[in-house]
Amino acid sequence: MLSLRRREGNANKTHRVLQALSRFSETPAELLVELTEAGYVALGDPHEAALKEAKDSILATIPKSETEAVDLKELTANTKVPRSTVQRAVEELLAERTLSRTGQGKRGSPFLYFLSENHLCPTSDKEGQKEMTDPEGGG
Repeated sequence: MLSLRRREGNANKTHRVLQALSRFSETPAELLVELTEAGYVALGDPHEAALKEAKDSILATIPKSETEAVDLKELTANTKVPRSTVQRAVEELLAERTLSRTGQGKRGSPFLYFLSENHLCPTSDKEGQKEMTDPEGGG
């Protein structure tokens, strides 16, 4: 059995969730699809797609410097994404070292988020160490 429905919440108007009930384990329970001029295109798991959209929205609105850093409440308001999804996306972006965080995460010193300096260079870490190369000069 298949069902095609709109996504809940503040979702893209061309996105639909295809839900399936099947006796075959290979059939996904849900699949996010987008209607394009060429027809429907599969976008993947709805939760993973929502997380990717949240990360993209965060990166589009996040301050570039520590002096302009924002807290989670302001980030949620700026992106218009549910708080729980923003929290998951922020945790992933922190793990990827795309975002940086200041503050202690408590009253009077909340966590504040901003774009990391090295967000464009994934082979560098915070201390500036770069990917190791062959000392013999072979690469």
